[in-house]
Amino acid sequence: MTFSLLKVFFLGLSSILVVEGDCPDGSYAFTSKTSITECILPLDADAAYGTAKEICQFANGGRLIQIASLEENLYASAFSEITLGGSDFTALIGLERRADGKWTYSDGSPLIYENWIGGEAPDNGTCAALDGTSKKWVAVPGTVPYKFICTFPPKGNSLPSSILTTLGTITTTTNPTKAHTTTTTTRPPTRGCPSGWVNFTDHCYYFYNRLVSDKSFAIDFISAETQCQKLGGSQSHLVSIHSDAEYNFLNANIKTDDVPCVNGRAFIGLSCSNGSYKWTDSSSVNYNKAHTCFNDQSAVYAIINDSGCQNANDYWLEDYANSSIKQQRFICKMPM
Repeated sequence: MTFSLLKVFFLGLSSILVVEGDCPDGSYAFTSKTSITECILPLDADAAYGTAKEICQFANGGRLIQIASLEENLYASAFSEITLGGSDFTALIGLERRADGKWTYSDGSPLIYENWIGGEAPDNGTCAALDGTSKKWVAVPGTVPYKFICTFPPKGNSLPSSILTTLGTITTTTNPTKAHTTTTTTRPPTRGCPSGWVNFTDHCYYFYNRLVSDKSFAIDFISAETQCQKLGGSQSHLVSIHSDAEYNFLNANIKTDDVPCVNGRAFIGLSCSNGSYKWTDSSSVNYNKAHTCFNDQSAVYAIINDSGCQNANDYWLEDYANSSIKQQRFICKMPM
């Protein structure tokens, strides 16, 4: 680690934030299927791979995120979009290519999950990054500065607040005789809706996989509702719709031209059971374009706005086998 970066760390030692029983300020909780919780912290600052590893290690013994499942990849992508202000990012993750060409996690352990943009592990680059647009992994050189994603156990320390606010200039060594300096500006907090969310009237909306850029992604209704709450907190749910204006706003944001008409839809928060409709946010069902909800039916609903899908905007499409049907998109909503 260079002297200038060490100086930033030592200046911030007195302001380390500790959040007992939760993830540190600025990070996001992720619970895997094995109930092992970690805190994910995307950082809006640029650093080369070696420096990024050291910064993560400083955060209570953390590390660059070692993505081990599709679910973790999804969460890392979504949380990074929020922190970095959209999907146009490349963020370092904890993967390295050894001298023999084999890819491993940064701690040397073998990969148990892979998500390369070309489908197969590349034979170039020395480390890997998460591409925000495709939500796939790409090989990158270890000497070039990128955004990066840390992970560490809960109840740990966050990065010193001085780093989060002043980590604008990081000096990294690209070779023994030449230094490379990158200047970045930390984004101020977003007023109104968080970064990555879209405002309409008095609510914020999050369009996950909005244009189906990740065609391999699929999620069921219950998991989509859970992830909305992970993204926005307890007041965030799959979207409820209460007017033509709101419905038109949603349709404008999910308009596509070539997605699959069956599973390219976006989940909304409406369900049907025993002849009654219900929104996941428990709001009144005072606006509805769904088919009749019969007593012997159980269904969930999704919307689509694609020129290749006939009558796509005329009604909300139902999935009767709602526990297993998966869609490629979902929309979250929460109050401002």
